[in-house]
Amino acid sequence: MSIEDQFFLATLGNQKETNLQSAKKKFKKRFAGETPKTLQEYADANDLTLAQARKELIDKGVRLQNPTNFRNIKEGAGAFFTANYDLEDQLEVLDSGKVVAKNRPKSLLGIPGLGRFATGMLDLATVPFGGLTDFDQQGGLLGGKISGLGYNINTGKYDVGISKSGQKKLLTDKVNEAMEDVEFDPLGNITGGTGSGSGSSGSVMDQLMKYKKEMSKFERGERKKDMLDTQLQYMATEPIRQAFANRAAEAAAQRGLRIRAAQEAMPSNIQNIMLSKQAQAATASSAEAERARAAADQQDAATRFASLGMQRRFG
Repeated sequence: MSIEDQFFLATLGNQKETNLQSAKKKFKKRFAGETPKTLQEYADANDLTLAQARKELIDKGVRLQNPTNFRNIKEGAGAFFTANYDLEDQLEVLDSGKVVAKNRPKSLLGIPGLGRFATGMLDLATVPFGGLTDFDQQGGLLGGKISGLGYNINTGKYDVGISKSGQKKLLTDKVNEAMEDVEFDPLGNITGGTGSGSGSSGSVMDQLMKYKKEMSKFERGERKKDMLDTQLQYMATEPIRQAFANRAAEAAAQRGLRIRAAQEAMPSNIQNIMLSKQAQAATASSAEAERARAAADQQDAATRFASLGMQRRFG
């Protein structure tokens, strides 16, 4: 198996995890705007009562924020009739579901519960006057209506927010629930469920063969492009190369001429030339002498021949 095949199979092995993470991101983006931020929103989204919604969130480990009072007990009448001198307005939910002030009187003179008892007695003392006070900051009578305390958390009078960590947990649970419906093929492609996208089918071998065909086609195209680029580059640079070649040839020819001229101007070469000329002159003189001697010999022979004809014969 080639390295490319091994790489392809390794990629297929990681494809399912990659698609899984991609599907989770899509779900998170889709559900982010749907995540409830308050107890009331969660109850409405799941068709639950506030009591049921609160219990369900607590069972899931979702942390709820402290309720927000619908009355102002930090200033004005609210602060006066609750004796809220520390100007705190944080609330607390008792196990019974009753909403009270978190910093309500609890102890007095170091005796636990004495503060609650003393302020409660003061509230009772104002009953003949309509029970206007809520010194124990636990609601009740007209003072409770002024302070906004003492109502059950499930009445819907208080805004109860879901913490950031709680919202994140709800979003994660929603995504995980949606992921249970996602289906994958043997290659790790999403083929079904609410997160399905464009999947593919076929065995691993089919996908491998398809990959190799596509890679072969791609490589042929790349080779063609490389050949075309090489040819265009050669055509573009050929005039430059030819000019350099011509220049080099001309320079070589000129260099040869200069060398030959220098060699011919050397004293040894001049001497050789003179010797050659002298040899040529001597050769010419010798040839002329030989020619003259040959002519003389011919003339002498002719003369002797003529003289033979003029002699008398004696019988």
